[in-house]
Amino acid sequence: MSLSTKPAILLATAKANPNPDRLARRLSKIDHVVLCDVRSRPESREPARYQGQANLKQVMKKAGIGYLYLGDNLGERPSDTHCWNNGALNMRAYARTETWKTGLNRLCDGLTKGFRIVLLGTDADFLAGPLTRSLKQRGVHTRPLPKKTT
Repeated sequence: MSLSTKPAILLATAKANPNPDRLARRLSKIDHVVLCDVRSRPESREPARYQGQANLKQVMKKAGIGYLYLGDNLGERPSDTHCWNNGALNMRAYARTETWKTGLNRLCDGLTKGFRIVLLGTDADFLAGPLTRSLKQRGVHTRPLPKKTT
């Protein structure tokens, strides 16, 4: 079975500001793909060639790849003060928020509509931990985005 037909969410961990052109080339090999950016802070502090979220969105659009920002819903640094305890994220509290549930619902809706979803985040532990567990509870499987997508 080819990568483009497996019903799973793929996880892509990148530095804070991935090279948009390189990422678009990788994702363009997947049918009906949407890049869901779950970085809490997607704006660039890197060289001008990256230009943060706006450039990433533009490059994806040009390559025919959907782009959806969900960092406000599923990012590893929620703004809700009830999710923090002495500077540490309380994941149980975060998972109970409507914000978190809305983000998960949007991902699940995309899958039911036939989209292949790739989550872009900077924290591999967060993607592979709390986010993956929450998706698994909803019957959604995740796996890493392969280095080569053929």
